Amino acid sequence: MAFFLNVPAWLKYGNMKIFIDPDDAKRSNFGAFYQPPIIDATGCRLPVSVPEQLKSRWCWAAIASALATYYQTMNISQVEIADSLLSDNLSSDPVAGNGRYANEELLERNVNFKLDVALKYVNCFSHWTIGKPIFERVQFEINQGRPLGVRLEWFKGGAHYILVNGYCDQEKSIMIEDPLHGKSIQVYDQFPDTYRESGAVWTESFFTNKLTNNI
Repeated sequence: MAFFLNVPAWLKYGNMKIFIDPDDAKRSNFGAFYQPPIIDATGCRLPVSVPEQLKSRWCWAAIASALATYYQTMNISQVEIADSLLSDNLSSDPVAGNGRYANEELLERNVNFKLDVALKYVNCFSHWTIGKPIFERVQFEINQGRPLGVRLEWFKGGAHYILVNGYCDQEKSIMIEDPLHGKSIQVYDQFPDTYRESGAVWTESFFTNKLTNNI
């Protein structure tokens, strides 16, 4: 016995789209950029290296510059990113003002900034989520050639951005590119509770990709 279902024409011909990502998430066509992970005795990692941040609060600029190079969207330095994104007069900015930074820091543009905005500027931001994803999701992103940005909030106060560029399946660990503290390998289940001794909370995840005009 056969059963037939009357399907509306607008659904039958594929005119419906369902979006489960945030409204501002960018959708990139897979294949626009792809570098396969390097697999060796240490695990599976992507060929992206984050340089040391040039100023104490420029972790966001260092990561954005590194990803712009990795995704080949542009050749841009930390200084150029900061100059482009920060206002000429930071003292008038309500976020930077009210005594949050010293005058010298304002003059040198040594201020905190949002990583997602910096990644959008260099055309390699996909979307972000709150909290720490499961280990298998991190594996999936690395296998697809996409490093993962992470915001850490220190238990002692303050915040910091790092980049995950690899993992070790057997040890269930991740490879960290920290623009302030350098490279390291961290056990995923314990990270970042004891990271840098003081420990932190993984508050946000920033998914990356080379942007295209495809939706």
